[in-house]
Amino acid sequence: MLLAIVSTVTACVTPNQQLPDPIPGPVCTEIGCESLLVVDLVDTDILPEETYQIEVCVDGTCVDESVTVDIPGETGVAVTGWTDLDWGRLSLHADDDLIEFTLPPGDYDTTAVVSVTVADAAGSVIVEGESDAVPLERAQPNGPDCPPVCFTGRMQI
Repeated sequence: MLLAIVSTVTACVTPNQQLPDPIPGPVCTEIGCESLLVVDLVDTDILPEETYQIEVCVDGTCVDESVTVDIPGETGVAVTGWTDLDWGRLSLHADDDLIEFTLPPGDYDTTAVVSVTVADAAGSVIVEGESDAVPLERAQPNGPDCPPVCFTGRMQI
């Protein structure tokens, strides 16, 4: 019986047979992510249907856009105004008074220098703030050796 098992195992691999080469590098999934800065407007009430001028600067890269908040619908979906840029997209939420800013592509440090200014339609500044050290968390949803690399941060003004 032992002889039958040995001959079966040796029959599976011939002397001239080569095993396939291993796959080079890591095998990565394709989970995506977005680098994002969230700014909580603590003492500011963002109103539906209003237009705001928003400037957000992160490490010297700035976006200055006019954003109109949508009329609230019956679905309970968050009231949001947004610009339509590849990066630097601004979302303004009236339901929880915050700004979401899509960060430009790049490799960030553990902190970023951030400034934010929000003005009403007449140009009067209603809130502004800055920080030299907004913490940024690094994420790689497909593993440490796989892209993409995304960063998220949060600040209050």
